[in-house]
Amino acid sequence: MNNFDFSVYAKFLKKWLWLLVVAAVVAGGAVYMYFGQRDTLYEARTLISIGGFLRSPNPEFNDLRIGEELVQTYAVLALTDTLLQATIDTLQLPTTVAQLRKNVSAEIVQGTSLLEIVVEYPDPALAASIANELSTQLLLNSPADIIPELEAQITLGQSQIEILSAQLESLLVDLNAVNERLNAAQSSDEIAILTEQRTLLVEQINDTTATIAQFSGNITDIAQRSNSVEIFERAQVPENPIPTNQLIFSLLAAAGAASVVAGILLLYEASKPVLRSPQQAEYLLGTSVRGNLHYMNGNGRNGHSYEKALIADLPLNSSKLDRYHMLRANLNYKANKNGEGVYMLTSSEESTNPGVVATNLAIANARSGLDVLLIDADLRNPRVHTLLGVENRAGLVDMLRIPAEDLANQTVTDNILKKVIQTSSVDCLSVITAGEMVDNPAQLSESGLMDKWLRILRNSHRFDVVLMVTPSVLSYSDTTALAATTSASILLVVKCEKTNTEDALKAKEQILHVGGTLEGIVVI
Repeated sequence: MNNFDFSVYAKFLKKWLWLLVVAAVVAGGAVYMYFGQRDTLYEARTLISIGGFLRSPNPEFNDLRIGEELVQTYAVLALTDTLLQATIDTLQLPTTVAQLRKNVSAEIVQGTSLLEIVVEYPDPALAASIANELSTQLLLNSPADIIPELEAQITLGQSQIEILSAQLESLLVDLNAVNERLNAAQSSDEIAILTEQRTLLVEQINDTTATIAQFSGNITDIAQRSNSVEIFERAQVPENPIPTNQLIFSLLAAAGAASVVAGILLLYEASKPVLRSPQQAEYLLGTSVRGNLHYMNGNGRNGHSYEKALIADLPLNSSKLDRYHMLRANLNYKANKNGEGVYMLTSSEESTNPGVVATNLAIANARSGLDVLLIDADLRNPRVHTLLGVENRAGLVDMLRIPAEDLANQTVTDNILKKVIQTSSVDCLSVITAGEMVDNPAQLSESGLMDKWLRILRNSHRFDVVLMVTPSVLSYSDTTALAATTSASILLVVKCEKTNTEDALKAKEQILHVGGTLEGIVVI
């Protein structure tokens, strides 16, 4: 996003942190559950050498090259339906070719003619058996010219392997049953007996597996008499399952989801044509920031929100109070130089409430010992009386209804001012509320009487500072009418992440177009 500073990113994070956390939790939790529901797998590997160069005391380069070329073909052959089905039939596996293919892979050792048959299976003994049997099937189905006598020996060996495989299957069933009983056992005697039974079964399984391996080795030896494929290292029964890295993948998923959502939100925020920082507001509007009240959102001492909390409720050492005193100092310095002290606070849209800023600025001036008059000139949606807790009966409406010729009579003006000016709970702060609601607020604002009243107030030397709150510039004509008919310095209140950039520029143009004096902007 253009013109972003660190503080804007911090606010972005504070605004959307909840959504980033939700995205991370959902994604991380989903991955964690996925891995948790998967079967525990064991990995077994059989290493096969393609070509006869390993048996040759002086292998030639051509033998190595041919082996590297052939290994590509054997890697494909190892996963064909024919070999997988033969493996299933021999070991009597309760699976299909399609399912078994998901558990089997053929990996070529880079730069060699070595091929690894890799099997991942829930049962460790079967994982080794499948890897070894598939390797044997690859040997048996590779090109060969074997004489009938050798074929008879191979057939006999295969029949023995089938018998032993059936015994192995039965032993595996018994082992699973013992494992289940062992998991449910309570007494130490029962656990000892079952443990001994399990040890005996494991030994029988290993012996049977070794016997099958011996028969398979014999078959391999026979086949290798006229075959260039050799099982270099048979698979062993794995002891430990394959690490799932469940936590790592879950954290990566959470981080990835949060990053994606953050990117989408950044694009969304960047697409909104709003003022994002005091620096950007000052640059785009081409006028000085007189007050930076940004980041004063939050709760006051009494738990009120920003829109309702006044600095009168804050301790004297509050940083929020200091920002209003800085705004006061900026304005009073200029007022002392020019002999003026009348300010009009407005905004470009209704959602930004300049009444809070004006009221707090009035309190800051009053606390510094100045006599302050706060006028609520928002005749459509008055709020100052609510903020200060005063009555809204007689007010500005009564002042603007007086005939212009009567303003020359000091007795009349004194009586009116005595009627409409109220004291507040803050020392040195007086207030003129909007008064009763009327049907023609724009007509009253356009009458030109406001300027006459401001002159009367200045000439009375009763107040050091006069602050006025007016409606939004773009919503109603009241503010432009007052800007055109009074000499008040105008402060445009804008809200970071809320005030539309084009609206702020239009408000500035309208103020200048009618001859108003734009003193600067206040960023909240």
